[in-house]
Amino acid sequence: MGSIQLVMACDAPELALLKEGTTRLGELEIEVQHVHPRERHKKMAQSLAFDICEYSLVDYLNSFDRGLSFTAVPVFPHRVFRHRDIWVSSASGVTEPKQLNGARIGIQSWVNTAGVWQRGILQQDYGVDLKSIEWVRESPEEGEGKQGPNWARITRKPRDRVLEQMLASGDIAAMMLPRPPELHPEEMQRIGRLFHNYVVDEQGYYARTRLFPKPSRERQDGFPLGAGGIGCVCGTAALNQREEHPVEGIALVRAAKPPGTLCLAGRCGGEPKGA
Repeated sequence: MGSIQLVMACDAPELALLKEGTTRLGELEIEVQHVHPRERHKKMAQSLAFDICEYSLVDYLNSFDRGLSFTAVPVFPHRVFRHRDIWVSSASGVTEPKQLNGARIGIQSWVNTAGVWQRGILQQDYGVDLKSIEWVRESPEEGEGKQGPNWARITRKPRDRVLEQMLASGDIAAMMLPRPPELHPEEMQRIGRLFHNYVVDEQGYYARTRLFPKPSRERQDGFPLGAGGIGCVCGTAALNQREEHPVEGIALVRAAKPPGTLCLAGRCGGEPKGA
């Protein structure tokens, strides 16, 4: 029997052995492609462009609801605590989460996994009323449909503006993105983190929930480095169920995870430093 060739849209460092061909999955030959997350999700949702795809939680649920043939596999390529990624404008006067009620907050998109966790943290842990907020999202791709539930007030930023610059100028009170702000040093002086002592807040979150990112060789502030969402279903690998490709999802789990870090339902072994 010949080998089965599959295309995977994800090039996280944890998958380096697959990309280099060092790790083999029996008769499976994996071609790992780097695709921008927005384009990756769009292609998978519209045309099932990949056999295996890193996929966001909300995109996966939307696709499942539409009847697409996806199977979620508990492989989490990117995870990190998200308290540190909520930024506020100095001009807003916001110093604590509840002051965000009624504010304008910049987001990449409603379905972004990092934003899902950040909204949940603000609502559940700090009592922020998500319905009171105007969510200012980055301009969508051409042809992109409506995002978010009916109760959410979602507007689009001007096409000639950048969310980070809107934050620095005070046009929005806060910003939640899955990436660090990209601003000049003088502009960085006009913004700051909502959670100044975010390490303490993240340790408190772990103490309450026992959820934290997977162990890593690299650590910062006592926690593993990474980029993405936290918890049980972020960075989901979605398998395109084609009849000619009888993929066994657990093989991908074993290939992608470092020893001892398989996380099901978001609960992993080990302790972060200082917890």
